Amino acid sequence: MLVDVVFADISDDELRDLIETLGAEIVAGPSPRVGRYTLRLVDDRATDADLDDLVRRLRDDRRVRFAARAYSLPTHDGADD
Repeated sequence: MLVDVVFADISDDELRDLIETLGAEIVAGPSPRVGRYTLRLVDDRATDADLDDLVRRLRDDRRVRFAARAYSLPTHDGADD
């Protein structure tokens, strides 16, 4: 269960704390141009509702510029961002 996220200008420590608080981990990123990260929920029993909640919480956070469900890990050949 993956989420794509672009963070505002926050420190590395703040980014790590936010991700840990959300029960997620970074599995890809940041992307070369826009700084997109792909996160995965740590709980293997997470449901679609849990993922929707994570996206909502990220979108409501002032430290996040963009958050949306991801369906695959990104490739970074320069074409996607």
